[in-house]
Amino acid sequence: MKRNLLVSFCALLLAIPLLCAASCSTEPALLQLIGAESESPVFIGAKALSKTELEFRFSKYVQLNKCYFSNNLEMAARENGQKLGITLKQGLDGGERFTADLLVEDDVGNTLNVLVPLTARNDDMPELLISEVRSAYKGIQNKGKSNESPAKSEFIELLAKTDGNLGAIRLDIEDEKRAGPLFEFPPCKVKAGDYIVLYLRTLADDSYNEAAPNAHIFKLPEAKKRIKNDNALITLLNQDDQIIDSLEFESKDCSENRTINRKADGSWYVSHHSGAKKGVAGFTPGKANNTKEYVPKVK
Repeated sequence: MKRNLLVSFCALLLAIPLLCAASCSTEPALLQLIGAESESPVFIGAKALSKTELEFRFSKYVQLNKCYFSNNLEMAARENGQKLGITLKQGLDGGERFTADLLVEDDVGNTLNVLVPLTARNDDMPELLISEVRSAYKGIQNKGKSNESPAKSEFIELLAKTDGNLGAIRLDIEDEKRAGPLFEFPPCKVKAGDYIVLYLRTLADDSYNEAAPNAHIFKLPEAKKRIKNDNALITLLNQDDQIIDSLEFESKDCSENRTINRKADGSWYVSHHSGAKKGVAGFTPGKANNTKEYVPKVK
């Protein structure tokens, strides 16, 4: 009896190295055991490569476990990796916004859930010019008095030089406190010669009536001053952060009745202030600019 117990004990001692070797032969299991790969994957970013192809970037190799999309979108194919690729069944409109909800897993079982907003790729952007800017309005209206200012809004006007889709074009005004662009245009077809007016801040609901009726009008929700009183930099960007057009000027050049305007040759000038008493000001949102240049009086 004692002899049999001794033999069994010795056999167990001999088996331990073999068991260890067998367990160590599977690298992921060993890594998981000793914690060498205990860190979960980190989501870095995502972008649309085309109207159907999406790319999600992670800190390490991952495989897709589950995915859900808004807008009734469905997945057609996927490619696991540090750059996780997904192909959609249906194409999106250029600049269409949607949300992706992904569950991914690395090769040792760590999982990560990612919820990310996306904008579909737009390869049909028009050529645009910043054509007019009003950076100030009369904050307090002197109702019933002859010096009442007709200006009731601050806006940026764009001129389409070619046909195209505005979707995903971003407009930014330099501001150290804000991360990301000020405004991203939704899908909107425009023709060459069309005007686009983005209202930054308005004093009254009828302020939008200043724009020509055939202009494409967009509005920011908050009545907040967007352009600083000193140097201002306005930039139009595409999805690859390439500059479409930009304007740098001194905001003090504008009053509530004067705007910064662009000439046909691309140069800039300050529009003429025609006088509030006549009810005419030097701003023309949504139509050809006032061509009379403002010249300060020499004292």
